Amino acid sequence: MLYLEYTFKPTEHAHAHQAEFWRWMSEREPWFYADFRMVRGTSWRMESSGTRPLIHHLVEFDDTNSIAEYRAAVAAKAKEDPLWEKKRMEQDLWYEIIGRSVQTSSLADLGFQR
Repeated sequence: MLYLEYTFKPTEHAHAHQAEFWRWMSEREPWFYADFRMVRGTSWRMESSGTRPLIHHLVEFDDTNSIAEYRAAVAAKAKEDPLWEKKRMEQDLWYEIIGRSVQTSSLADLGFQR
């Protein structure tokens, strides 16, 4: 498995309208990923950072070909469907993507638990 990780920082608007932000986030994920069958799953983690948390989003793939297929599919859909792209770009109102990375493995149990 490979994981494409995005790190988001909520905007001031999101911070000022938290209930609306979380509602938008929960509605966006199923809408956004509906047509991307190469995505095996998603997960989320929050990190406290001052007054606004950082949000880490992991998107799971089988291999590098699946990540390339995903990126191409997003670009094609954005180009072919202006209404979809307009809705996708609502993200700029809610968060800033401050980091992207590819993780090559999931969490490992090393036996250090107490």
